[in-house]
Amino acid sequence: MSEPVSLQPGFAYIGRGDSDVVIARKPELTAMSVPSEPDYLWHPSVDRLVRTAMDHLRPEQLIGVLMTGMGSDGAEAMSRMRKQGGRTIAESESSAVIWGMPGELVRLGGADWVIPLPSIAQRLQRLVSSDAPDPQDA
Repeated sequence: MSEPVSLQPGFAYIGRGDSDVVIARKPELTAMSVPSEPDYLWHPSVDRLVRTAMDHLRPEQLIGVLMTGMGSDGAEAMSRMRKQGGRTIAESESSAVIWGMPGELVRLGGADWVIPLPSIAQRLQRLVSSDAPDPQDA
């Protein structure tokens, strides 16, 4: 993504390396690639994306998924999102190539569900359907 993109249901947006993706309102919700900031160690930064999403949306409108990766990027922001009413999924150790990022989310108590990669899409479909389960249903 090089130009700002209006967020649309049913789409995934992928950020470029060495930059971050942030959510802004212009006036509609927009995802845009911005220069990386030294306050964040990894780029694109999951922490920065989640924080900017929470600037424009209520946490209960958000679902975060943290999958395989080194380090802890995303764990702190997604844990805060969950505590404020968002829903979170961490990829399980059994399917993650590197369980650093999702493992840190679990360690911080920030994951509603810890599930293997092949089950994540099904869980997302259930969460966005009209009969979405309560986060406590595992």
